[in-house]
Amino acid sequence: MHKAKLKQNHDRQVCFNTLLLAFCAGYCDTVTYTSGHATFSAHITGNFVLFAFDLLHTAGHLPIPGARMPIHPAGLPAWPRLLSLPVFVASIFTARRLTRRRLILLEAILLIAAGSLATLTQNYSLTMLTVFAMGLQNAFSTLFPTSVLGPTTIMTTNVTQTVLNLSAFLQSKRTDTTAKNALVSNLIPITGFTTGCLLGALLATYTGMPALLLPGILLLLRQIRFESFFP
Repeated sequence: MHKAKLKQNHDRQVCFNTLLLAFCAGYCDTVTYTSGHATFSAHITGNFVLFAFDLLHTAGHLPIPGARMPIHPAGLPAWPRLLSLPVFVASIFTARRLTRRRLILLEAILLIAAGSLATLTQNYSLTMLTVFAMGLQNAFSTLFPTSVLGPTTIMTTNVTQTVLNLSAFLQSKRTDTTAKNALVSNLIPITGFTTGCLLGALLATYTGMPALLLPGILLLLRQIRFESFFP
């Protein structure tokens, strides 16, 4: 009975933690794109697509006739986007040397620092600071898979798995409880990420990069309140 209660409590903590981390990823990705010179902080590969478009746009060679989407509202050249890759790589190397608790603490501190400094300056380095924080979170689900339900920064895998589980559930005429439980688990990070995107877009519209303070504070409070969850 005691073991069953402990497992239930652990499962609940894992679900909440997945929801929170996914929320932070969607939130930060949206904030840095809308207010951090149109750079993705969580979906790093997206920056290469935007880099290519921006490069062609600057050179006057647009692949789509009539396309005039402003990629760098601050007028930065295209190449700074590529900085996200070495910054991301550095964060992965760093994450490999951290415990779960220290990784989450470092991510929280970096986001709070980026949000605080953004009240004084809008330097592009703050976006890279956020990229580093999201790189840590990218590594978290791989290094500590029992602490989350799945990836919390990239939703492609979660969406794919959701559709597969939904298909299995419907094919079984709604009798496959395994597929049903898996479907619910898949929806948790997707819900968190989507909510983070919406709130991030809203707050970034009014405050800009200082909006990064919110996810940093939430992660810090989570770590302090449930310290045993991130030993």
